[in-house]
Amino acid sequence: MNSAISILRDCVVPATPTRSQNRVQRRVEKGAQSDDFVSKSGKLLRGGIEMKQAIGRELRQGPDSVGRAKRGASNESEAKNQDVARQLAWEIAAINVHLEEIRYFWARTLGISGPQWMILMALADLDQGEGVPVKVVSKMLHVDPSFVTTQSKMLEKKGFMRRKTSEEDARIVQMSLTDKTYKLIAGLASEQEALNNFIFAEFSDRELSELTGKLAALKKRLEKASLKVTMGI
Repeated sequence: MNSAISILRDCVVPATPTRSQNRVQRRVEKGAQSDDFVSKSGKLLRGGIEMKQAIGRELRQGPDSVGRAKRGASNESEAKNQDVARQLAWEIAAINVHLEEIRYFWARTLGISGPQWMILMALADLDQGEGVPVKVVSKMLHVDPSFVTTQSKMLEKKGFMRRKTSEEDARIVQMSLTDKTYKLIAGLASEQEALNNFIFAEFSDRELSELTGKLAALKKRLEKASLKVTMGI
């Protein structure tokens, strides 16, 4: 009877553990805690390694990929600029051809050549009543002074201009247009004005002024570029 009651009590209320059982239990609990610590430590270690690897990849790839993107954008922009520059050069070359055709048309009306017409136009723009030196005209036309000298002598023979030695320096020859030439140019003024209005019809005065300024700046850069090419730089 007592043994039966003892068995029943043990089923309802856990029996008090012995010392040996307590030691075993503590070892089991410590082992479980140790395993749990090792498991957590392993997870933290793996997480740290993965994070370190990710940061390493970002450090290796990040700046490089950004650099590649910037270089790619820069190269693409430079390529576009080169294309635009080539197109602009072709447009300027075409404009020069058409201007040359127009110059020869006006020159034929006077029975002279295109370059001779340009010399007359330069004198008409530059002369302030005292004549214009050969060097000044040659600089404006971007030709050698000897060319201007030769052509101006031919124009003088045809009665289109006067040549006289400067009173201040005998080495300088002053050129000026004759009254005959001024009258001929004045007779063409209305036709030239009508043609200019047609050519620049799509430009306002402000736009035309800005375009002229841009072209003047481009001309200066081209002059410097020509010197660089000549000097082999």
